[in-house]
Amino acid sequence: MTRKLLFFVSDGNINNILTTIMVATESMESECEVSVILTEAAIPILIEGKLTLATPLEDYARTIRKNLREITAGSKPMYERATDAGVSLFVSEMWLQLLGFGKEMVPPQFEILPMQDIVKLIHESDIVIGKI
Repeated sequence: MTRKLLFFVSDGNINNILTTIMVATESMESECEVSVILTEAAIPILIEGKLTLATPLEDYARTIRKNLREITAGSKPMYERATDAGVSLFVSEMWLQLLGFGKEMVPPQFEILPMQDIVKLIHESDIVIGKI
């Protein structure tokens, strides 16, 4: 039986987005159906590409940037690797509108999801992780 796993990322720290996408990608090997929904402050990070870290990690920003470039050198972008592995990536349509971003600004790996579809996905999931 395939388990449905749903991750929500709502804060604006790249460390949370990065970790969630990596865990979601690795979870595909466990024969899970995995989805990630970005809402609230995670959306500007996605669209504007800012490297905002959680406060305890701020002193490590330079090291994290350097190591992230080295780790990902020559490989596909993180979002592309996730979708290639079968992870479904979504952006909240409501939060996209509230923040004033156009749909054309969303990377092609992400589907824009209206609230009724987000609620449906919550109800269909066996495990929901993160703050809605």
